[in-house]
Amino acid sequence: MALMATTTAVAERCDPQPQPRTAFGRLVPYDHPIVAHGTFKISERDVRYLRLRIKVHDEAPDDWAIYITDQYGRPLQSFDQRSSTGRTFWTDRFKQTNINVSGTSASAGKELGLVSAYVAMPASAEATYYSTKIKGKSDWLPLYPRAGLMEAYAPDYQRRFGSSIGMLIATYNAGSNIGWTCSGFALKYKGRDWFVTANHCGSPVNVPGLAWHDSIRVGMFIDFSWDNDDVSREYIVAGNAISDPKKDLAILPISPLQRDASPPSLKLGARAEPLPDKLFAIHHPASDKKVASTCSPHDLITREGVQLILHDCDMEAGSSGAPLMDGDGVVWGIHVAGHEKNAAGVCDSVNKAVSVIELKALIDREVR
Repeated sequence: MALMATTTAVAERCDPQPQPRTAFGRLVPYDHPIVAHGTFKISERDVRYLRLRIKVHDEAPDDWAIYITDQYGRPLQSFDQRSSTGRTFWTDRFKQTNINVSGTSASAGKELGLVSAYVAMPASAEATYYSTKIKGKSDWLPLYPRAGLMEAYAPDYQRRFGSSIGMLIATYNAGSNIGWTCSGFALKYKGRDWFVTANHCGSPVNVPGLAWHDSIRVGMFIDFSWDNDDVSREYIVAGNAISDPKKDLAILPISPLQRDASPPSLKLGARAEPLPDKLFAIHHPASDKKVASTCSPHDLITREGVQLILHDCDMEAGSSGAPLMDGDGVVWGIHVAGHEKNAAGVCDSVNKAVSVIELKALIDREVR
């Protein structure tokens, strides 16, 4: 279907304001001690979820226990020496925005540890449509129907792949609190769980040199259930990212925060062409719940040695890393860029996905 071509890289977006990542959430340094038989409150307004980072002191007694409850004392989560994953760990995300933290031990008044930080995630993030077929409008459909609402939603053949799609949530503190999100998908390879996304999702927009640095990975989560529900299916980045800035691809080793079976892995396509007549993407535009965009691939090109699929699936800031799939859920590309100005300064009105062949080459070369 598509002819191979070579073009010159042009990275200037048509609209200078929107970014490939959506600003979202705050990392709040806290450092509040947790004392045996003591309780304190963390309270936020206008946020969708809170998540706490807890650090247990090395000298804490063996019988320490830490309890998280809502403002009325109803239990949300608890930890002790047997259940914690280490001396420093993150809680689940809590829909409650007024949280009590308490500690117990036979040593009354003993300092057990501290809440070293927390993440506050708002209900939504604002972004301007920057890569849609009709400027200012999108044609994507919610992946899941909403009870009581008569509205169109994605067809069954697309929805059955939704549990493989996650939203990468990242936070960083460098004098100011920065948060952002991207999309991506689960992949099982050589017995390990991985998350595939765009490489530019590994750092704040203004500090690209920090991509996947430890200081960022510690506050990074992949949420496979960011769908306006109370379910918490979340993973942490459990090791160094495998990345290729030129291809704008990253593969992250992940492990669950809770006891949970791995999300289903998507299948990678075996070839670059001929491209199917129809493709679709499942993604988290503007840090929102999953949606499905259906489109036609326009062409397969080579730009600076990297194979790219040009497509017209409606995308948005936060959609980077989303898989471009056929009706069988086979991945043909990974969305990495929106509309850009060409060499003549004219908006090209097409989106770009890195070919799955580039992803397979990266995996074969780097994953041992």
